[in-house]
Amino acid sequence: MAGQGLDFQGRKLQSPVDLFVGAVAHPYLRPLELNLIRLKKKVAAGAKFLLTQAVFDLAGFSEWMEAVRKAGLDKQTAIIASVLP
Repeated sequence: MAGQGLDFQGRKLQSPVDLFVGAVAHPYLRPLELNLIRLKKKVAAGAKFLLTQAVFDLAGFSEWMEAVRKAGLDKQTAIIASVLP
């Protein structure tokens, strides 16, 4: 809708849709390689930000962020680490 200006049936929309699309990310999902493939698909589909599951394990989150940086995804989308009180 936002990128092509078409509805779900392929009809042209009368006015443009301005969406800020986001997606969720699970930093503890393993294997890490498959996790990155899922993230790349979400970014390619138009996710402007990734909101993670709650971060409890800093070491695991750091490992995930290192892989995300190595893949260059941190330059393509914003990453918001979720915390719970």
